[in-house]
Amino acid sequence: MNIPQINQTTAKGICGHFANGARLRGSPQHIHPHYSYSARNLLRYLRLRTFDIRKMQAKLSELGLSSISHSERYVLANIENILHFLCLYQGVPAAARFLPGMHPVNATTSQQSLEEHTRRLFPVHNHGRNTRVMVTLPSDATEYEVVKELFTGGMDMARINCSHDDIPAWEQMIENIKKAREDTGRQCAIYMDMAGTQKAAHGHGGE
Repeated sequence: MNIPQINQTTAKGICGHFANGARLRGSPQHIHPHYSYSARNLLRYLRLRTFDIRKMQAKLSELGLSSISHSERYVLANIENILHFLCLYQGVPAAARFLPGMHPVNATTSQQSLEEHTRRLFPVHNHGRNTRVMVTLPSDATEYEVVKELFTGGMDMARINCSHDDIPAWEQMIENIKKAREDTGRQCAIYMDMAGTQKAAHGHGGE
């Protein structure tokens, strides 16, 4: 695969789906503004992975360009950057809207956005590690001492599995978490894992 072929494949086979900025079919609706671009980027990434770009990736690597293999956070910017350099090599105008490094969502800004979303989703951790410890609460977490022991053991996030127990039990678990926050001075997020749709299997013949 030579340079013109790579350029044509990139521009017509891939960039044609993204570069014009048109609304993607199936774009998620009612997405919070904080995550709207991330949602569109996810759709672009899923669309990108519908192409077999293995041969092109190898050739791009030989040219010292991104192989698109690590563009999850900034799909459009990465593809447009590649297109710009391929066109520059051929001496033809690039179809990309932004010069390399000028795209509003690039490697740097997408990393910042990822960190911002992480801080919004997860609590500030209570230790020096860049990880959080999530614990699925057992049924006996309705007892305060059980929850407090999990706190002192390093729990940063309490997951309540709503496929088990009932509303009074969940409410008691939450009250125990709130009390343990006050008693220990530790932060802990609460995640309610809602039960999905379940199909009941019924026997035949009256069973």
